[in-house]
Amino acid sequence: MKYAVVLASAPGGVEEAREWDADTVRPWPVLAVNRAGLCYQGEIAAWGSVHANELAEWVTLRRELEMNVNCPIFGESFLPGQDRACPTYYGPVKWRGSSALYVVQWALEQGYSRLVLAGVHLTGNTREHPGEVLASPGPYEQYREGWRDAFTEIRGRVYSLGGWTREFLGPPPGHWRQ
Repeated sequence: MKYAVVLASAPGGVEEAREWDADTVRPWPVLAVNRAGLCYQGEIAAWGSVHANELAEWVTLRRELEMNVNCPIFGESFLPGQDRACPTYYGPVKWRGSSALYVVQWALEQGYSRLVLAGVHLTGNTREHPGEVLASPGPYEQYREGWRDAFTEIRGRVYSLGGWTREFLGPPPGHWRQ
C-alpha cells in the first residue's frame, strides 16, 4: 500500500504535516505542491505543479538551499529541471481544481491509495513562501468545483487536515495513523 502527505502552501500546512508525522507509527512520504517544496525542509518524495515555469525556478532554489530534489518532479508541460511532463491536467483532464488536486491525480495514477492533505485549505488568498506569507492572485475558493468533480474518485482515499477540504473530505481515519 502506498501512502503520502500531499503538502501545499496554505498558511500552517508545514505544521499540519509535521503534526501528522509525529502522530503516526511510521513516517509518511511528502508529495510537495508548488512553493511547499521550498517551505518544507524535510525530504520530499515527489514535487508537482501546474505552474511549470515557476516549478523550474523553485527546484533551482531548493537545490541552492541544499535540500533534496532527488525525486520525481513533474508539471503540466516539460521544462528543464523536471523529470517528466504530466499533460493529463490540460489534456483529457479528469478534474480542474488547483495544483494540489493535480498532485493528487498524479499520486493516484502512481498507485497511492491513502493521501492526507496538509496545507490544502482552499480558503482565502494567502500562501506561504519561506519566511513570509504572500497574497495569491485570487481566492482559493475558486478551485473547489474541481474537488467536487473529483469526489467520487477520491472519496475514501483522500482526507484533509485543515480548511474547507477537511470539511469536504473529512479528517483522516484514525487507523491510518498505524
